[in-house]
Amino acid sequence: MTVAELERALPGGEADLLTGTMSGARGDPERLRRIVWWGSALADLTGKATGTARVEAGWFNLAFALFDSVVDDTPSRVPPLARALTPDRLRLRMAAPGHGPAALTANLPELEPLVRLFDGALSAVGGRLRAQPGRLDQLGDLLEAMFRSELWAAPDPFVAKRLPVVFIGALVDPHARTARLFRAIAEFLWLWDDWLDLAEDLGRLRPNAFLGRGGSHAGRATACARGALRLVAGPRTHGQVAGRLERALARTLDAARRDGDDTFRRTLAFHRELFA
Repeated sequence: MTVAELERALPGGEADLLTGTMSGARGDPERLRRIVWWGSALADLTGKATGTARVEAGWFNLAFALFDSVVDDTPSRVPPLARALTPDRLRLRMAAPGHGPAALTANLPELEPLVRLFDGALSAVGGRLRAQPGRLDQLGDLLEAMFRSELWAAPDPFVAKRLPVVFIGALVDPHARTARLFRAIAEFLWLWDDWLDLAEDLGRLRPNAFLGRGGSHAGRATACARGALRLVAGPRTHGQVAGRLERALARTLDAARRDGDDTFRRTLAFHRELFA
């Protein structure tokens, strides 16, 4: 599925996110289109995703990326966004996709396109999986865990970096092999992204796998300082970082191989695109 096809499938008006005011939160519109495509590509790794599931994954990937940007860059908008996207409201939207009063809305007009994007993704998921309430419960649990982590309501901030990928895997297929693959991919993508964002995260005292998680602002500063000292300590530390990334990638490829040759080929192609 191409970026253009995914963009045409965005729920009414949400394609404006790709050219409107929210674009600055994650870069130019083309970068936002790539975020949509990456979500769809993840969903397609096992070859089990329907076209609808790939679209849902693209919507969700963009929605959570923009949510993350709001949390990082515009703290004043976090309380109204958190009220619009409480775990109970997210669960209700999946459970009642056709029920108008269950629709997700925001009090701030500038947040409404983003909240509608979540609404479109989750109502589509609920409609597709309405006959599988157990899977909807599982997805609701994942959403609650990642949002609590993102908003620092849980002790581990890295959960929010891993669970969006796990969520996309659960959208596709409930099988244990699929869950194992997406957990492995989630860990590798978290480490890879944190390595690429190392300097920025250090400058902004954000949690990073190689710097530490911190807690309070002072705790984050101390953890980042210690992490930075470790990273500049010399080649031995650099080798440990590389080894951690290599082991995570090896676990991903092993999980893909166990799922079958087609999944293994798609996973290799996905990582080639990632490293390009």
